[in-house]
Amino acid sequence: MSRNNDATAGDYTFLKDKDFVDEFAKVASVTKICNGSACFPNYSSYKRMDNGSFSYFGQTKSAVLADGQIMAYLSWANITPDIDAVAISQEDGDNAIGRVLIDVNGNKPPNVMGRDVFYFILVNGKGFIPAGSESTARCNSNSGSSGGVCTAKVLREGAMNY
Repeated sequence: MSRNNDATAGDYTFLKDKDFVDEFAKVASVTKICNGSACFPNYSSYKRMDNGSFSYFGQTKSAVLADGQIMAYLSWANITPDIDAVAISQEDGDNAIGRVLIDVNGNKPPNVMGRDVFYFILVNGKGFIPAGSESTARCNSNSGSSGGVCTAKVLREGAMNY
């Protein structure tokens, strides 16, 4: 994407003025692009790990990838940038461009954040980092855990140990 936009490797600032999903579709196998959460046909069935409401989309675009995964992109500027909510460092939060939400098994159940739905943050100079890279303390099955910071824990441990 950087090369297509005459940017140096790792420089994602061009995405502040472009649509991430459209740019991503130029370099990846995307079968469908949707406005809002339309690529998530059973959006109302999505939940947080604590069984709370799933309200992560807002103004965004979503896409279905060739392997069936579904993704949504949320610009960092169009949300309330809350580095604590995604448990990343202040430096990464200062350089964040946006968040990517991935449902790894498409619209199949369980559709739960931290189980089959995961967050990554696009950080200028670094690329995608997993939510929870600074702390996975809130990644557990206890009441009050959204599951939003479980991405780093799953990648680090290679399993869902919660």
